[in-house]
Amino acid sequence: MSPSREATAAPSGAATARTAAPTASAAPVRTAPTDPIPRPILGPAPRRDRLRAALLFAAARAIEFSFGVLNTVAFPVQRVRASRLPPQGPIIFVANHRSLLDTPFIRWSFERSLRQRLVPVGGFDFFEPRGSLLKRLLASLVLRFIVDGYRVWMIDRRLDGNVHLGPLAALIDSGWSLLLYPEGRRSRTGRMGAMQPGAALLARRFGAAVVPIFIDGTQRILPPGSTWPRPGALHIRVGAPLRPEPLEHPEAFMRRLRAALSSLSRGAEAPA
Repeated sequence: MSPSREATAAPSGAATARTAAPTASAAPVRTAPTDPIPRPILGPAPRRDRLRAALLFAAARAIEFSFGVLNTVAFPVQRVRASRLPPQGPIIFVANHRSLLDTPFIRWSFERSLRQRLVPVGGFDFFEPRGSLLKRLLASLVLRFIVDGYRVWMIDRRLDGNVHLGPLAALIDSGWSLLLYPEGRRSRTGRMGAMQPGAALLARRFGAAVVPIFIDGTQRILPPGSTWPRPGALHIRVGAPLRPEPLEHPEAFMRRLRAALSSLSRGAEAPA
């Protein structure tokens, strides 16, 4: 399945929720996805749903095991773990975005205790089933595998960004850590794009730590537009936690976060 849209995003928290009445020169504003957005199993659920999720979760772990087997052959990984992670409480992990493989590799690089409480955030509008009946069926299977296998919380980026903040806040309030990509799309040039302030808004609301992660190499293993991975080296660097200062504007905090990611990209310790 060849990607045609971007795959992951963090909520912007900046868009407006109003929609104007359609006119002769303006198309109606989309307010909801055509298909219901599937959700990961994060609590009590019917037995059938739990069984399906368990099978897909096991399949995803088998893929991660293959990463481990191929670690020294195809995907040698340099992992620099965070040395000052908060001892308890949910964490908001924020990473740059270069490939569809960013989430699997980042998740794989985490210790088990972190992986067990991690919910990555992805873009439903990229994976949304569309086209012929066969294409929709295959896309639905891929979407369900991603949601259940990697516990991804899908958001529709075509909607108002504020719509997503409430559900993500509820996840943090329930003890889940998040993995966000505030650029909202994969970089084609290697440079980081503009960042949306969703991570800052969530961190300020809960006092949660924001941990920057820089990943490099996935853009060579599976660049945008490719359908099959190729061998390549990976570098995953994790910086010191950041917290919003009292009265700090979300955009100012995102500038600090961007500076931390830039420091990690150069192999330097991210400023706290």
